[in-house]
Amino acid sequence: MIPDEKYGIVIKTGTTLNGNILIKKYEQVPNIMEKHLIPRPIQIVYIESIEEPWRQLALDLERKYVALTLEMQNRKLNGYQKTENCQVTQNDVNQQCDEIEIEIEKLEQQLKQMDEDYNDKMKLLQQLQEQETRIESTSYDQEHQLEEMKQKFKKLNGLNSDLNEKIVMLEAENEAIKKMQTTRKSIVTTTSTKNQIHVL
Repeated sequence: MIPDEKYGIVIKTGTTLNGNILIKKYEQVPNIMEKHLIPRPIQIVYIESIEEPWRQLALDLERKYVALTLEMQNRKLNGYQKTENCQVTQNDVNQQCDEIEIEIEKLEQQLKQMDEDYNDKMKLLQQLQEQETRIESTSYDQEHQLEEMKQKFKKLNGLNSDLNEKIVMLEAENEAIKKMQTTRKSIVTTTSTKNQIHVL
C-alpha cells in the first residue's frame, strides 16, 4: 500500500496470475489529524461491554479444551493413541489458549488505559463543573450588585427630585423677597421725597 498524504488516499497495487496486468485500487481513508480537528462528544464505554465477549470466548475455548482432554483420556483408556492425523491436537489447544491469554493481557492493558482515560475525563468534567459553579456564583453576585446599584440609583433620583423641588421653592421665595425689598425701597424713596417737599 502506498499512502498519499496530500489526498488521504491509499493505493493498493497487485498483478494478475499471469503477471502482466497491474491492478490499482483507490480507497479514501480518513485524515490522521481529523480526530484532532473535529471536536467529538465524550463517549463513555462500559468495561463490561468490552470484556464480556472475550470472557465468553475464553469460556467456550475452555469448554472445548476440557471436552478434548476428556476425549483423549477416553481414547487412551480404550486403546487409542494420539496420532498426527487428529484434527485437533493438544498442541493446537495449548496454542489457542496461549493466544487467548495474550489477547486477555492486551485487553487488560486496554481496559487499564480506558480506566485512566475515564478518570482523566471525570477530573476534567469536575473541573468544568466547578468552573461553571464559580461563573454562576459570580453572575449571581454581579446581578445582586446590579440590583443594589439600581436601588441606590432610584434613591438618588428621589433625592434629586426632592432637591429640585426645594430649589424651585427657594428660588420662588428668593424672587418674592427681592420683590418685597424692591417694594420697600420704592416706599422709602417716596416717603423721603414727600418729607423733603414738606420741609421746603
